[in-house]
Amino acid sequence: MIIEPGIYIDDAGTPGVESPSVFLPESRKSWCAVIVMPKQAHKVSTAMGMFLSGVKDEFGAEELHFSDIYSGRGLWRGVSVQKRVEIFDLMAGVFSAFGFPVFYQTASDDTYKDWPDLNNISRLGGSEFWDLSRPAHLGLLFLVTQVRDELLTAKLSGALGRSEVFGIYVDEGIAKPGAKIEIPLQTKSSIADYLLFDSSLRCAGIQLADFAAFVIARTQWICANITGGKGVSNAEAHILKISEKLNLFNIKRVAVNARTFNKDAWEKVLTDDRRIKGLRVSRNSG
Repeated sequence: MIIEPGIYIDDAGTPGVESPSVFLPESRKSWCAVIVMPKQAHKVSTAMGMFLSGVKDEFGAEELHFSDIYSGRGLWRGVSVQKRVEIFDLMAGVFSAFGFPVFYQTASDDTYKDWPDLNNISRLGGSEFWDLSRPAHLGLLFLVTQVRDELLTAKLSGALGRSEVFGIYVDEGIAKPGAKIEIPLQTKSSIADYLLFDSSLRCAGIQLADFAAFVIARTQWICANITGGKGVSNAEAHILKISEKLNLFNIKRVAVNARTFNKDAWEKVLTDDRRIKGLRVSRNSG
């Protein structure tokens, strides 16, 4: 198995899911990017090859979809909770060992209220693919832009060779496997000027993004539903612990008191962050 240095992207699979939080609207579409650096790609390939080979031998799974593992669906039906927890812990160990930079971006109908000028943009640069009236397309482009800009900063640029250009691999869904979609922005040579869509079965790096996307989305869901004083389930507590191990680049970390933390406290953190950024404080306002 070979995992090339690159940017691996998967969606969080959350559109249409009702939430008690105004910060998780039903129209949302979330994307997650995981960066594999050049100096670590060979070791990542070896580690993931051994990991996935072991999973296939024991469970017959050709690839990992962590929402299925968490819920015990499909091939994972009937597999003990302990075994499924072990799969999560093994992947969390891979993330801890390599410290992959992780980015997460959500767009929804509310995004167009935050940035009214977006309502005047649909097709970008005459592209037949990019339709920025769709949150899925807008969120993906926002994510790629953030990753591109971060790769030019001192924090990450030192890990690149002088002529290194990252490929961008996106899980199939909004485009078919093999589709090569031009990015309608200046990449400044840090990333390729196109997205390459593929299946996670053929592109194991996308399975890294699947894991990070699930953990972050589930963490948000837990925070949006938590009731102060009642705590969380063992499974939820485990996800929260794993989320602490992700090397998050564009998500603010906040220390909380587990005994008193609840949905209102979580929404206050997000409201304060929006105020600092000069965005609308009420997500329900027009």
